[in-house]
Amino acid sequence: MGRDGSAPPADETGTSPSASDDDNDGHEGGTERGGDSVGRPVRRGSVDLRTVDGEVVHHDEAVVRYDPDAFVVGPDQSFPSDATVRYPKETVAWIQVRHPRR
Repeated sequence: MGRDGSAPPADETGTSPSASDDDNDGHEGGTERGGDSVGRPVRRGSVDLRTVDGEVVHHDEAVVRYDPDAFVVGPDQSFPSDATVRYPKETVAWIQVRHPRR
Protein backbone atom coordinates (compact mmCIF):
# COMPACT_ATOMS: atom_id res chain seq x y z
CA MET A 1 0.00 0.00 0.00
CA GLY A 2 1.11 3.51 -0.73
CA ARG A 3 1.39 6.20 1.90
CA ASP A 4 -2.02 7.52 0.95
CA GLY A 5 -3.67 4.08 1.42
CA SER A 6 -3.79 3.33 -2.29
CA ALA A 7 -2.52 0.10 -3.77
CA PRO A 8 0.90 -0.08 -5.41
CA PRO A 9 1.03 0.89 -9.10
CA ALA A 10 0.05 -1.70 -11.67
CA ASP A 11 2.69 -3.62 -13.60
CA GLU A 12 2.69 -4.05 -17.37
CA THR A 13 -0.20 -6.56 -17.21
CA GLY A 14 -2.32 -4.05 -15.31
CA THR A 15 -2.39 -6.10 -12.14
CA SER A 16 -1.18 -4.99 -8.77
CA PRO A 17 2.27 -6.39 -7.96
CA SER A 18 0.76 -7.83 -4.79
CA ALA A 19 -1.51 -10.09 -6.84
CA SER A 20 -0.21 -13.65 -7.07
CA ASP A 21 1.19 -14.64 -10.45
CA ASP A 22 1.63 -18.31 -9.65
CA ASP A 23 0.74 -20.54 -12.58
CA ASN A 24 -0.51 -24.03 -11.92
CA ASP A 25 -2.18 -26.87 -13.73
CA GLY A 26 -5.50 -25.09 -14.28
CA HIS A 27 -7.07 -25.61 -10.89
CA GLU A 28 -8.84 -22.91 -8.95
CA GLY A 29 -6.54 -20.09 -7.92
CA GLY A 30 -4.19 -20.22 -10.90
CA THR A 31 -4.05 -19.09 -14.46
CA GLU A 32 -6.33 -21.02 -16.76
CA ARG A 33 -6.99 -21.09 -20.47
CA GLY A 34 -10.13 -22.27 -22.18
CA GLY A 35 -13.67 -21.42 -23.15
CA ASP A 36 -14.05 -17.85 -24.36
CA SER A 37 -10.62 -16.98 -22.99
CA VAL A 38 -8.45 -18.90 -25.45
CA GLY A 39 -5.02 -17.32 -25.42
CA ARG A 40 -5.90 -14.89 -22.62
CA PRO A 41 -5.12 -15.57 -18.96
CA VAL A 42 -8.09 -16.23 -16.70
CA ARG A 43 -7.82 -16.01 -12.93
CA ARG A 44 -10.25 -17.05 -10.18
CA GLY A 45 -10.72 -15.45 -6.79
CA SER A 46 -12.16 -12.40 -5.12
CA VAL A 47 -11.49 -9.28 -7.18
CA ASP A 48 -10.86 -5.78 -5.87
CA LEU A 49 -10.28 -2.85 -8.16
CA ARG A 50 -10.11 0.91 -7.95
CA THR A 51 -11.00 3.16 -10.85
CA VAL A 52 -9.02 6.27 -11.72
CA ASP A 53 -12.03 8.23 -10.38
CA GLY A 54 -11.56 6.61 -6.95
CA GLU A 55 -14.47 4.16 -7.07
CA VAL A 56 -13.71 0.89 -5.25
CA VAL A 57 -15.34 -2.28 -6.62
CA HIS A 58 -15.33 -5.78 -5.09
CA HIS A 59 -16.44 -9.07 -6.69
CA ASP A 60 -16.62 -12.28 -4.61
CA GLU A 61 -15.77 -15.61 -6.23
CA ALA A 62 -15.24 -14.18 -9.69
CA VAL A 63 -13.25 -15.01 -12.80
CA VAL A 64 -11.13 -12.32 -14.49
CA ARG A 65 -10.14 -12.35 -18.15
CA TYR A 66 -7.44 -9.98 -19.34
CA ASP A 67 -8.45 -8.63 -22.74
CA PRO A 68 -6.14 -6.25 -24.60
CA ASP A 69 -8.34 -3.25 -23.77
CA ALA A 70 -10.27 -4.32 -20.64
CA PHE A 71 -10.46 -6.45 -17.52
CA VAL A 72 -13.53 -8.67 -17.85
CA VAL A 73 -15.07 -9.94 -14.58
CA GLY A 74 -17.73 -12.63 -14.52
CA PRO A 75 -19.14 -15.35 -12.26
CA ASP A 76 -17.55 -18.19 -14.26
CA GLN A 77 -15.48 -18.87 -17.39
CA SER A 78 -18.51 -18.71 -19.66
CA PHE A 79 -18.71 -14.95 -18.96
CA PRO A 80 -22.52 -14.71 -19.36
CA SER A 81 -23.43 -11.30 -20.79
CA ASP A 82 -26.06 -10.59 -18.11
CA ALA A 83 -23.58 -11.12 -15.22
CA THR A 84 -20.28 -9.91 -16.70
CA VAL A 85 -18.71 -6.49 -16.23
CA ARG A 86 -16.03 -4.97 -18.51
CA TYR A 87 -13.65 -2.45 -16.99
CA PRO A 88 -11.72 -0.59 -19.72
CA LYS A 89 -8.04 -0.57 -18.75
CA GLU A 90 -7.75 3.20 -19.07
CA THR A 91 -10.34 3.55 -16.26
CA VAL A 92 -8.66 1.11 -13.82
CA ALA A 93 -6.04 2.45 -11.40
CA TRP A 94 -5.33 -1.03 -9.99
CA ILE A 95 -6.80 -4.52 -9.79
CA GLN A 96 -6.06 -7.35 -7.39
CA VAL A 97 -7.20 -10.97 -7.54
CA ARG A 98 -7.05 -12.81 -4.23
CA HIS A 99 -6.91 -16.51 -4.83
CA PRO A 100 -8.76 -18.94 -2.56
CA ARG A 101 -6.58 -20.84 -0.11
CA ARG A 102 -6.01 -24.46 -0.89
